[in-house]
Amino acid sequence: MKSTIFLIAGTLLLSGCAALGGQSSCDGPKSLSVKLHYGDSELRVTPAIRKVKRRGNFTVKLMPNKRRSDPVDYNTVTVTVVGKSGAAWIDSKSTTYDSSTTLEWCVPANQPYGDYYYEVTVDDVGKLDPRVHVED
Repeated sequence: MKSTIFLIAGTLLLSGCAALGGQSSCDGPKSLSVKLHYGDSELRVTPAIRKVKRRGNFTVKLMPNKRRSDPVDYNTVTVTVVGKSGAAWIDSKSTTYDSSTTLEWCVPANQPYGDYYYEVTVDDVGKLDPRVHVED
C-alpha cells in the first residue's frame, strides 16, 4: 500500500515539473500571459512579443472561439507549442479540455538574454511563430 502511494505521489510531482519546463516552481518574477486566440479563420497571439525574466514564468492562455455556429469545436482541437532554436525549454501540447487552459514554463536561470521564437500549431487552424524576449 505504501509503495502505491509513493508511486502516485512521485508521478504527480514529476508531472508538475514537466508543466513548468523541468523546474518545480518559478522563483523569479511572474509575467503576464500571452493570449492565444484561435477559431474559424483566426489565429493570433497577443502580444506578439512577451518580455520575461530568467527564472520567471512564461505562460500562454488558450482562448478558443466559443461560437456554436462554427463547423469545428475549437475546444477539442490540439494546440502544440514548441520552442525553436535556443528555446527547447518551451515544449507542450494541450486542448482546453485538459486540466488547465494555461500552458506555463519556467525560463532557465542560465538562458541567454535575447529573442526566442516558438511555434504555435493549432490543428484545423494553422501555425504562428511569435517570440518571447528574455531580459535582465
